[in-house]
Amino acid sequence: MNSLRETLALIAENNNSIDRHEVKRILIIYEEQDFFIGDSCIMFDKFKACKLFFSNASVDINFNIEKYIDGYKAVLKANPNIDNIPGLKWEEIDYNNYDLIFCVTHQEELLLQIISEKHSDDLRDGTFKTAVFSFSRQIIDNLENGQVVFPSYDAFLEFSSNDLGPMELFIDEEEKVWANDWLKNKGLKENEKLLILLDSTSVKSKLLQVTVYYEMLMELLKMQDIKVLIFDEKNIGKEAFYRQLLGPALAQKFIFSNGLDLRKAITLLSSDKVKLIFGPCTGLMHCASGIYNNLVKNGLEENKVPLMITYTGKYHKQNENAHYWWHNAPLMNCMIIRQKNGLKEMVLLHKLTENEKHSVNDTLDCSEYTSKMISGFLDKHLKLNEQ
Repeated sequence: MNSLRETLALIAENNNSIDRHEVKRILIIYEEQDFFIGDSCIMFDKFKACKLFFSNASVDINFNIEKYIDGYKAVLKANPNIDNIPGLKWEEIDYNNYDLIFCVTHQEELLLQIISEKHSDDLRDGTFKTAVFSFSRQIIDNLENGQVVFPSYDAFLEFSSNDLGPMELFIDEEEKVWANDWLKNKGLKENEKLLILLDSTSVKSKLLQVTVYYEMLMELLKMQDIKVLIFDEKNIGKEAFYRQLLGPALAQKFIFSNGLDLRKAITLLSSDKVKLIFGPCTGLMHCASGIYNNLVKNGLEENKVPLMITYTGKYHKQNENAHYWWHNAPLMNCMIIRQKNGLKEMVLLHKLTENEKHSVNDTLDCSEYTSKMISGFLDKHLKLNEQ
């Protein structure tokens, strides 16, 4: 049996002899410690570089943290850059069946150990020809020293760091038909427009003050021929809350998706009836951005893209700001609340100078937005998206 050092040395030889034009099968081993929808949209989009760099290869991606697999599949469904999602335990994978493996994991040494034990005979007789590279540092933020074991593929890293276009998320035609039918069955009339409001997030500090959200909502409800879609994915009783808050007359303007699975929620964002998608810096806003980036790339006229607005504030992780999360989202109106010359103001990311985009010092919390800032922007821009 080979020692781990010997196994790594043999893999390094395979890596050094790789010819990207001869690569036919690629496996991405992906194992993050947490699942966040927006992060996954952005990270998975990086793998489109595989199809571009290895032009003759099929690409599989394997997840083995069971509680996240449905979420991963919801984000990746219909993605042409991924051919298969095997869903195998690491011990079950035939690594010799692939020409090249990229690993994204905190446990690269464990992966090396499994390969060494599972393919000890192949390694000994020289028939194990698979190249194995680390892509962990490019995806995982909190890697500690020593957690990266496999070499990096410098030529691929250089290629993947280029501008490969905006992040995309893919919806097929059958799903779009389902979305339109679902909304119709929920009472959306032919002459009505759909406004999607995202009112929750995993971090409460990302949300507007309740009074600001309420005042904005009341302004929107003055519009004629609209319905408002609210997602209640955890089925916590939002429908009853809104009905009690607004009364039966205004409640008739709402559609609630109670307990709908993630993929169906994502699909509703793509409906032809959507005229506004509004919410905090959260996963479904990234999904919306990716959906319409792809639709525009494939011929949708930009004036038919719904008005998309995400409001952002102070981020509490080092080096994160609105630019970090939204620089690759050309169709998104990304709001920033900041203090300048002693005054509080709302600005849009794409209108800032390069220095301002990277600044984190003057940004305020989302609780500092006023209803006048939000409603004033909606009053000015939502009309432009009416068809």
